[in-house]
Amino acid sequence: MRNRRTFTVEFKAQMVKLYENGKPRKDIIREYDLTPSALDKWIKQKKHPVHLRKRTIVLQKKMN
Repeated sequence: MRNRRTFTVEFKAQMVKLYENGKPRKDIIREYDLTPSALDKWIKQKKHPVHLRKRTIVLQKKMN
């Protein structure tokens, strides 16, 4: 079982930038010993910042 690690905001941003600049996802995961789910989450968070996700949830609740 893998020990839980924490990463700085700067490190996460650097990994997302590598991906956005065309570095293959599998290479980033392998080189930095990341889990695929961690990298995917960081990429998703970059595309949909927390404040936008929360706003979307609030708007969805109002529409229902």
